[in-house]
Amino acid sequence: MAEDNEKRHIVNKTYDEIRIGDCASLSRTLMPEDVKLFAVLSGDGNRGGATHGYSESGMFREVMAHGMWSGSLIATVLGTQFPGPGTILIDETLHFARPVTIGDTITITVTAKQKFDHNKHVILDCVCTNQENLQVVRGTAEVLAPTEKISRMEEVHHPLVSVDDKHERFLQMLSLVRGLEPVPMAVAHPCDESALRGAIGTLLDPHSCWMLLRSLETLFRRKAAGAASASGHSSVHLPAPAR
Repeated sequence: MAEDNEKRHIVNKTYDEIRIGDCASLSRTLMPEDVKLFAVLSGDGNRGGATHGYSESGMFREVMAHGMWSGSLIATVLGTQFPGPGTILIDETLHFARPVTIGDTITITVTAKQKFDHNKHVILDCVCTNQENLQVVRGTAEVLAPTEKISRMEEVHHPLVSVDDKHERFLQMLSLVRGLEPVPMAVAHPCDESALRGAIGTLLDPHSCWMLLRSLETLFRRKAAGAASASGHSSVHLPAPAR
């Protein structure tokens, strides 16, 4: 997500200005970075919204947005457009009709449905549709509408945000060398079972390279016995260096 600065006219609608049927909308396209960032912010990373693997094993076969990604865009419309700055969300009920996947363009529309003069609350219909005009989310929101008018130019700063996904960078690196000639590699002195598992576990293709294990033979055999994944790899006995 690139850094961006823009000047924007900030304006709201006060409770007295709102008429039944007034509406506002916003469109956003779901990008892979949105899914990753939402997973980090919400802590919900073990689901289809965060990994391809989980998606492929579940009901839906594509990477999906977290449900509340769409819900958060409803809050964006309420807080920045209609009613706008000064709005306080009181209650919200949402129904998630179908998944939102990478590349989908979602249009969020909120429409004033009912007003309550005694507490300045407004009930709004909230509908999110995709690029095929199919509803993905629908529901209602109750807000405390602003009573003070706001209308001004304001510079909006969008900071540069990036998600450092080490596993994805590792897979990208592997894709660059896939198909090249294997390179011999040595793992020096795996002195316990976990160290041996760690060394062998880094090999995605056990036939792509072979391992030299610098260890005492008795130590290696004892530790390797508990590591079933070691089967199929060759070992070379190298005596311990003289002291």
